[in-house]
Amino acid sequence: MRSARAHLNALGCLALCLALSSCNQRIVGGTRRSRTFNKVISLSPSATEVINSSLVAMRLLRGRTSACNYPPDSTANIEVVAGVKPDYERIARIAPDLIVYDQSLYSPADEAKIKQLGAEVFVIRADRVDDFRLEVARLGSMLVSEPFASKYLDKIASATLAAKSQQPIPAPRVALIMPGQGAEHMIAGVDSFQADEIRLAGGQAVGPKSKKFESVNAEALIGWNPDVVITAGPPESFLKDGRFAGLKAVKTRRVVGMLADVVLRRGGRVDVFISVASRILRGAL
Repeated sequence: MRSARAHLNALGCLALCLALSSCNQRIVGGTRRSRTFNKVISLSPSATEVINSSLVAMRLLRGRTSACNYPPDSTANIEVVAGVKPDYERIARIAPDLIVYDQSLYSPADEAKIKQLGAEVFVIRADRVDDFRLEVARLGSMLVSEPFASKYLDKIASATLAAKSQQPIPAPRVALIMPGQGAEHMIAGVDSFQADEIRLAGGQAVGPKSKKFESVNAEALIGWNPDVVITAGPPESFLKDGRFAGLKAVKTRRVVGMLADVVLRRGGRVDVFISVASRILRGAL
């Protein structure tokens, strides 16, 4: 009898403890999500690449731009942007709860219109790869796709470490060129995202003091005299420009083209850019 009473007392104490603990619940090991998102719109190809790197987030994507071409599954969603002109009526009909875009594609006036749609907005704006990695992690958390985001971040880290272990010394001077027709070429500024990718690949970017691509100043480029020129897309139109025939990179045949989308986008292939650029700088391509 005494044993049974002791057993009941123990159960009573346990019940009391459970009741008290339920009155003051707390989350251990993290914070509760403020909200979840079910319908996502991408207003830039780079944003689509990042979102579609996750199978979970991919299912949430309801709209994209006409230029979204990677990964191939991107084509399954409704086009809501032609070029860089959003179709605000179509977006409103979709009623997204999250809109993601690359800041470099839109003016402040455009951004104000985007925010008027009433959805939460996530903007890709990093000028450094480390900051971009933080943005990918944040977006992955918002879309409940942390494992996929972590896998992509690991790829970027691995590509960076591999490039660092094989980087040429001294670091070659690199001009990143967007070839145009005739004399209308563009060059990445030394404070741009692409310049930071070049640095991580083992090179030293040369160009104007800018965070974006600027028109090439022929005299300045000749003065920088890069060891290597990487072009966004085929290099032929740049090589045909006689003004640059005396560049070291041209004379030593170290002008190499990369897939333009990989070069120009802060998207889902930053690791590819770093790996390929590293091979170019080492003379392996």
